[in-house]
Parts: sequence; structure tokens; C-alpha cells
Amino acid sequence: MLKVGAIVLVVVGLILLFGLIYISFKMLRQTQQQQRDVGSSKQYKIHPKLQQQRDKQQQDK
Repeated sequence: MLKVGAIVLVVVGLILLFGLIYISFKMLRQTQQQQRDVGSSKQYKIHPKLQQQRDKQQQDK
């Protein structure tokens, strides 16, 4: 009886483990898709002084 209970406990634990792995991969894929969607449309602005320095460096080249 004790062996059957241990086997059932192990099986339930494995089912829970695989369920959590499935959910985490699903969330990871969703987050990656959101990053791709936001990353392609998002333009970063730099500080005006840094932009001036970049422009000056490009002119010096």
C-alpha cells in the first residue's frame, strides 16, 4: 500500500513538473513575441549633448 502511494505521488509530481514547464515555455514565447513587436517599432532617443558628440565625430571622420 505504501509503495502504491509513493508511485502515485511521484506520478502526480511529474505531471505538475511538466505542466509548469509547459506554462513557462508558453509565457516565454508570449514575452518574446511582445518584445519583437515592441522592439521593431520603438525608436530610442538619445540625449541632445550625446547626439551632438556623435554628429561631431561623424563629421571628423
